[in-house]
Formats: sequence, structure tokens, C-alpha cells
Amino acid sequence: MLKKKKGNPEADTGGEQPYLSRDGQPWVIPHRRLKQRVRAVVLANREKVLITFGTAIRVMLFIVAYMYEYVGNFTINLNKVNMYRKGISLSSTADFKEPISYIKAPQIKRATNVAISELPSNLRDTEGNNSSVNYLAYTFFLTNGGTEDTEYYMSIAVDTFTGGAENAVWIALYCDDEDVVYYARANQTTGQAEEGTVAWVNDQLVMERHYEHFAVGETHRYSIVIFVNGEDPDCIPDIINGMARFSMDFDTISATGSRNSLLDLFK
Repeated sequence: MLKKKKGNPEADTGGEQPYLSRDGQPWVIPHRRLKQRVRAVVLANREKVLITFGTAIRVMLFIVAYMYEYVGNFTINLNKVNMYRKGISLSSTADFKEPISYIKAPQIKRATNVAISELPSNLRDTEGNNSSVNYLAYTFFLTNGGTEDTEYYMSIAVDTFTGGAENAVWIALYCDDEDVVYYARANQTTGQAEEGTVAWVNDQLVMERHYEHFAVGETHRYSIVIFVNGEDPDCIPDIINGMARFSMDFDTISATGSRNSLLDLFK
């Protein structure tokens, strides 16, 4: 009879794949046990991946929340394609030492309502930021430093609002030497404009103005004040935790209209 050779894997293991032990002798993990071990390793790695992914999601949500909390609540934007490339620019100072196309005013947090009579009378006299803890006030300039006369639209958009604060927020707008104009959302009970104000166009647009002729070398001065009016009938305790965010936009295209064609971008 033929003797089995010592260490022959096929003879000693019955077809199982051998593994060497510490002393060099072959040993066998049956297929079933091997599958169980592989499955355990896969599940363990899957749990690690899920934990890592969940941690990443939490970090991302924290970053988003942080950005949402601290982003400025009022921005001034100049369309780069239609205006900035033509030499029209913004500046926080009248000398235009740093012409720009975007301004972000400092954020006002936890503002207390104020009456119009409590606002300083010289808010439009200071260039740049002139805000207080209870209101936002900012003065800036728009100039045509290009080579041709043009037109433009100026609009104030409602970016977002929560908690009903939008119902009591008033916006005071000063254009050059013109009298101030107050904009506020219509009374939520009567649907009519609040006394002494111009009602918002809709829930996304506060107002829009068209300047048909903006000559080369001409400069327009704007001052804007945003505050919660304590004398507004809709200024009630329920809006204490609310917020509202606005932006002011300058473009050659109306915010309420639409482009006739792509050629509008290159006029």
C-alpha cells in the first residue's frame, strides 16, 4: 500500500485549503468557518465606514449651520457681466479708491425694535457702515467709470425670512438728496400698505427703480437703513426669534422682467 506523504495538503486536509501554524504545520479553517470570519470582517468594516460617514455628515451640518448663522444679513451686488465690465462699480467711499462689485454689511443680531423717531437724523451722512446694535445703516456709492452712458435697475430683494419678523421690518432708502422712502410689508390684517410706507412688490421683491440715463462720470449715493419698527401693528412678541435677510441688486435687466435673448448679456 502506498503511504500518504507527510505534509501532503490534499491527503491531510481532505481538500481544504491549508494554512501554516506557528510551528510550520498545516492547519485548516473549514469553508463555513472561513466564510463566517470573512463576513464578520466585512460587517466590522461596514460599521467603521458608517460611523466615519455619519461623523462627516455631522461636521458638514455644523459648518453649514455656522455659515448660515454668521453670513451677512444685507448684501449689495453689482452684475459683473452687464455692468462691472462696462466700468460701473461700487464703493463704500466717495473717492472710489477701492472700486468693487460686492458689499456685505455687518450682521445685526438680536436687534430690539425701535421707532422712527429714535433713529439718528444723520444716518445718511456717514460713508460706509453706520449701524447700531438695533438697526443696520450703510451708505455706499455707484459710479459710471466707463466710456458710454447707460441705464440700470436698482432693486431690493427678500433673500429669506422666518418667524414673522418680515412683517415688522422697515427699510428706509435714501437716494442722493431725495427724501427718504420707507418700504414695509403690507399690513397682515388689512392687506394695505402701512401708513407712510410703500408696500413690497411681493414676498420676494421689496422694490425696484429704473434709471433710464446714467451718464459717464456720474455718481449716485445710496443710504439704506433696516430696522424693526416698534410702532408697526405687526410688531408683536411672536416675532422675537424671527429673522429677515435682504440684498440690493444693480443690473441692466429688470428684476421683474425677463431677458429677451442671450444678446442682452452683451449689450
